[in-house]
Amino acid sequence: MKKTLVINAELQITHVKKYWYAENNFIKLKAKKLSDLEYKIETNLPNLFTNKKTKEIKVRMLYNFSTFPKWLRQYHSHYFNRTLIFKY
Repeated sequence: MKKTLVINAELQITHVKKYWYAENNFIKLKAKKLSDLEYKIETNLPNLFTNKKTKEIKVRMLYNFSTFPKWLRQYHSHYFNRTLIFKY
């Protein structure tokens, strides 16, 4: 059986004014559209890993509800946690 290297990463996502942010201790990215942020994650995250045998990166994106205004908390179900899987 052939072994593949899978990297698991976690990013905290927030939305402030016009921008989406995704960050952890090693990377911070921002974009106006969520799809653009996902593209930046896909293209920038592999650069953090030196192992060229990486075949898959799973990214858990967790929304930072502490930045959520109190008056909007009733709508928190519209904001989400998500998982992205990139295969190389």
